[in-house]
Amino acid sequence: MKYLSLFVAALIFVSCNAQEAQKVQELDKKEAASPAATQLAKNISAADFKAAVEAAGPEVQLVDVRTPGEWAQGTLKGADKINWNDSAFDQNIEGLDKTKAVYVYCRSGARSGRAVARMKSLGFTEVYNLNGGIMAWQRAGYEVVK
Repeated sequence: MKYLSLFVAALIFVSCNAQEAQKVQELDKKEAASPAATQLAKNISAADFKAAVEAAGPEVQLVDVRTPGEWAQGTLKGADKINWNDSAFDQNIEGLDKTKAVYVYCRSGARSGRAVARMKSLGFTEVYNLNGGIMAWQRAGYEVVK
């Protein structure tokens, strides 16, 4: 009976993660089709993003706009986690310096493109979007941390 309960709990956990991943993929596809997703974004490649983040050093403003479930799968070292889907997104980014470069990423680049556009509209002067998101970062062989 004990093992059956553990098995059922594991099935529920896996099912919930799969549903969240499906939802995120659907949102990314929808947002990628929107011209607003990249209208104000400065999209840069994984290699350029990595070089810029490293050049900025410990003072870098690196922002992961994915969901908590996605963060648990791995993130870039030193990234601030500010969920784009959180209704308090605008308030959460207020802790960032609007006059310094900000590097933003998500799973595929769509949500971060929208976040960059929003940040530009709120007065951020230099904001960069990781073209292809963390998926492009990982395809390039760069490190993620858990």
